[in-house]
Amino acid sequence: MGVKLGQKWAVKDGNLLASNQVGSRFFNKEFDFSRTTSGTYIDRDGVLQTAELYNKIEYSQDFESGSYGRTNLNVESSSVVSPDGFENAYKLIPTAVNGVHLLTNATINNAVYSVFAKQGGYKRFRLNTGSSGDGYASFDLDLGQVVQSGGTYYIDSGIEDYGNGWYRCYLAIGATSGTTTTLAMEDNSGSVAFTADGTSGIYVYGMQVVEGTEPLDYQYTNGLQGLPRISYENGVGHLLLEPQRSNLITYSEDFSQWSASNATTTSNSAISPSGLLNADKVIASSANTTHAIFVIPSVSSLTTYTFSLYAKADEYERLYIRQGTGTSPSSAVYELTGVGSVLETYGNPQVTSISNVGNGWYRITLTNTTSSSSPNFAPNIMGIPNSGYTASEDSVIFLGDGTSGVYIWGAQLEEGSYATSYIKSDSGTTTTRNADVCNNSGSAQDFNSEEGVLYAEIARFEGDTTATTLSINDGSNSNMVTFYYFSTNEVYFDILSSSPNVSASTTIDDTSNLNKIALKYKSGDIALWVNGQELITRTSAISLSGLNELSFSYGNNISPFYGKVKNLQVFTEALSDDELISLTT
Repeated sequence: MGVKLGQKWAVKDGNLLASNQVGSRFFNKEFDFSRTTSGTYIDRDGVLQTAELYNKIEYSQDFESGSYGRTNLNVESSSVVSPDGFENAYKLIPTAVNGVHLLTNATINNAVYSVFAKQGGYKRFRLNTGSSGDGYASFDLDLGQVVQSGGTYYIDSGIEDYGNGWYRCYLAIGATSGTTTTLAMEDNSGSVAFTADGTSGIYVYGMQVVEGTEPLDYQYTNGLQGLPRISYENGVGHLLLEPQRSNLITYSEDFSQWSASNATTTSNSAISPSGLLNADKVIASSANTTHAIFVIPSVSSLTTYTFSLYAKADEYERLYIRQGTGTSPSSAVYELTGVGSVLETYGNPQVTSISNVGNGWYRITLTNTTSSSSPNFAPNIMGIPNSGYTASEDSVIFLGDGTSGVYIWGAQLEEGSYATSYIKSDSGTTTTRNADVCNNSGSAQDFNSEEGVLYAEIARFEGDTTATTLSINDGSNSNMVTFYYFSTNEVYFDILSSSPNVSASTTIDDTSNLNKIALKYKSGDIALWVNGQELITRTSAISLSGLNELSFSYGNNISPFYGKVKNLQVFTEALSDDELISLTT
């Protein structure tokens, strides 16, 4: 069947892995991935998690990187197997001079330093923050013990046996004037200033600096490029790729920071979709009047915005949301039971939606475009009873009781026609999640420029009509095989080569659902298959050459793919109709 890339997603050492299958053997392939900020996703258990770079060391395994400073110390790669099972440990070798022998990196206050270490002629070293007087811990890799510790800002230290002579050693430091994370070599008697022999040292792997007082699980970094997200729906994982978005709500979880009109909020009243006790309850007063909590973020005129919120029923089972004030406000009433539903709309909201995310929680959205003058998209929120209320585009009026309400969490207002994954913003300023960039898997030997199949099971975000593209290319956008979603529920393909280009399109039911799409390319035999059906055929001659990478873009990072990718494969031969039916059904 040929070569398959990206058949099953996995994340290892911060990279997105794919596999190259040749016969019965599989070979790892990696995509170049970056985002540089945290991002949220749904785990296997339906809990909203954060893919966050908490390791502040820029290059945690490359001890020859320029981000490390060295004093009387040589760093050499080695064939010693590290705790992750690969030959990627480094050896720190003090030079043959009398003095201190140091490896340094940038630090932060209130942090935990950690590193994996193994004897390599010397058995002792210490971690400190610029000065041992501020705080230090000395480790003996023969005894597997912390043998000395202390200092003004010292909090804790420890050592854990990882087998095969490896230990993970850590030091927790409080507020300090120190400016470096320092690994200081010691001779076998514990002196930090000594004359070394120039060949003995220790092996190291996995340097880490994290905020707080706990060392946390080791996290690989390679330039602090961010972590790919494998998000789950109904127990099935997909790669989540999103554009850059900013949450314009400056307090997305602390609703006590919002303004209130005949309403109150009670903090930390329920377990939120994040699995933490940090959801608030919004409660209507006992007056027969309008009730709301609201916030007024800064927005631009004639711009489309989407507001989203997580909500859960308590005594009240409905939620009222209004967008804007003054001219052209819009509002909707949502049902927080069963599968969830939009019961009523007022004004002219462009899009409203509700989805059940589990454990009684729903994610609610409302999309609209601001007016040309005095633009406003002030979200107003209120839990309401099942009856006895009067709603309009301006407000909702009912008799509250001072105790009944609904739970809310995770408010988000972003520029765009659809809601993206939740962006926590609780610092009093807007918070931005950078775009996911994922490209460059494979090499020339993984592709066939004469014939093959590009296959993917993909969905784009509901409401998105921009081009979202997958391609096999040579690093340019002039020699490639590509298909993409564009406009409303349309699938296009392009084969660009030195022969006349071949392009075509077709309409399918819903591009926001996962669709199985396969593009077969071979001179005189071109076909597009979608969900078990051959929708387009062409007999055009093509002349591709030098295809050498698989990209989530239209080549050269143009029109990047944003959406959900459950499966992505490349075959190095043109499959038969029966094989394509099986693949896409």
